[in-house]
Amino acid sequence: MPPATSDKALRKTLRETFGYTRLRAGQEEVIASVLNRKDTLAIMPTGAGKSLCYQLPALHLPGLTVEQPWPARSQHFRVSVSSGSQTPLDGEVQSAPVVQPQ
Repeated sequence: MPPATSDKALRKTLRETFGYTRLRAGQEEVIASVLNRKDTLAIMPTGAGKSLCYQLPALHLPGLTVEQPWPARSQHFRVSVSSGSQTPLDGEVQSAPVVQPQ
């Protein structure tokens, strides 16, 4: 972990904010990569805790953290997310404009 973020601080946030006492397999490596400000892609099965891999470090890093499925490469991007908890209409592809920072 980066020097500015102690393991103790992360464990406290993990417990107090998310209600977990330990990380699942693979999460620690992803979290360490994010905390080291590396571009990080985590491919894990549904329910393996991918979101926590980005949410936990976000609480320990300054600024804004944005989680997106993949980089937008044009004026619009298409996002399709599939989950076992969705109804058939929930999985429709959505299109949205990409906002460029000024």
